[in-house]
This record gives sequence, structure tokens and C-alpha cells, in this order.
Amino acid sequence: MEINRLAEANNAFRRFEKELSNFSVPDNRANKLMSLLLSSLESFELISTRYTNIRDKIQEIHKEEWAQRRAEPERKSWPAHPDERYCYAAIRVDVESLFMFGIIIRPVVF
Repeated sequence: MEINRLAEANNAFRRFEKELSNFSVPDNRANKLMSLLLSSLESFELISTRYTNIRDKIQEIHKEEWAQRRAEPERKSWPAHPDERYCYAAIRVDVESLFMFGIIIRPVVF
């Protein structure tokens, strides 16, 4: 029984493969730029995910700072969080990357 199912699946796959061999892609600008578009979308997803994660980290940093200020309201200054400078630099890079992504992708889409 299992052998029959495997043979049927193999035959179905071969029929599908034969149909795909007759498929032709038009030689137009959209098909030529599709790989650029797909890789740009993957890059966009990575950048936007990192941007979101770093924004969450900054919110945690600010919550810690406000907790310190509530604990010691008479204190005049507190040291900066060690990760704060990195987070703001990373956000600046991510925003610049998203801006460049928009410049690159705009001619492709429109």
C-alpha cells in the first residue's frame, strides 16, 4: 500500500515537473529586478526587526532610569546607562538604512 502511494506521488511529481519545464518567464524589467526586490525586502525585514528590538531596549533603559529617579529624588545626576549610546547609534544607522532602502526600492516599484 505504501509503495503504491510513493509510486503515485513520484508520478504526480514527474507530471508537475514536466508542466513546469514548458513554463517560460517573460523577459521584462520586473522579472529582472525581482531578485533585487526580494533581497531588499529581506533586508528591510532585518532592519525593521532590529529597529524594533533596539526601541524596546531603550524603553527598558528609560524605565530603569525613572525607577532610579523615583528611588533617589534628591540626587542631582545619575550615570548614563552603558548601552544607551550604542542603542542610539544603532537606531541612527537603522533609520539611515531604511531611508536608503526607500531610495533604492522606489525606482524598482514605480
